[in-house]
Amino acid sequence: MKKKVAVSVIVLTREKTEYVLAEQSFKGYELIVVPGDGSPAEKRNQAAKKANGEILAFTDDDAYPHKDWLKNAVNNFS
Repeated sequence: MKKKVAVSVIVLTREKTEYVLAEQSFKGYELIVVPGDGSPAEKRNQAAKKANGEILAFTDDDAYPHKDWLKNAVNNFS
């Protein structure tokens, strides 16, 4: 049975297999890293199928979101 989390953070990468998300003030998230070639749309769809979150948040491996990024995003869904 999948564990429910509030947010699934999906990171698309080309070569990296790991990604360090700066410590977030919002704690109810999972991190899904999708490495490899393929179109961004294909990689996002692949990750969305694996995601447990009610909200999907997408970023890239060269982006480093602010610590309140998820908290602010989740507030917009409340």
